[in-house]
Amino acid sequence: TATSFVGSGANLTGITAGITMATQWRVTADFTVGTGDGNYTIASNWETADTLGFGRIGSDLTESSGVFTFPSTGIYRIFAHTVCNNTSSASYRAQLAIHVTTDNSSYDTAAVGKHSFSSPAEQSGGMNCEYLFDVTSTSTHKFKIVVRSYQDNIKFQGDTDKPQTSINVFRLGDT
Repeated sequence: TATSFVGSGANLTGITAGITMATQWRVTADFTVGTGDGNYTIASNWETADTLGFGRIGSDLTESSGVFTFPSTGIYRIFAHTVCNNTSSASYRAQLAIHVTTDNSSYDTAAVGKHSFSSPAEQSGGMNCEYLFDVTSTSTHKFKIVVRSYQDNIKFQGDTDKPQTSINVFRLGDT
């Protein structure tokens, strides 16, 4: 049954529940990506948040070799974030992306964040990107987080106590 809300001139119908799933995952260790790595899938050192009073709603994602699977169908908000730095004094460009598949095989870039570094070395930067994904099948609709360096090496930050390279995923409603 649909619930109707009236207020401030708006009439919203069809809302039956709030957010039914919310989770945060993070990469636990630093890793370096060079230009020869191309689109580099972050395939290891993922964990769900578990410190400092972390919270989760509903069933969690599952992850295997950097590929995330949803617990149920629905409309999901995927938010990705990373902290990174250049490793020498050259100028650099780095990229963070969310790649999605709807056939459990072919991945496409759904969202991108970019950052440019200049001299000197060890300058820090951050990138974000997000995507609303209509997951109509949990067996075919999946995502992964991909990073890239366009010049020399970029060190991406990880930590087991707080999110540096991380994702937040929310199920917003039914598909």
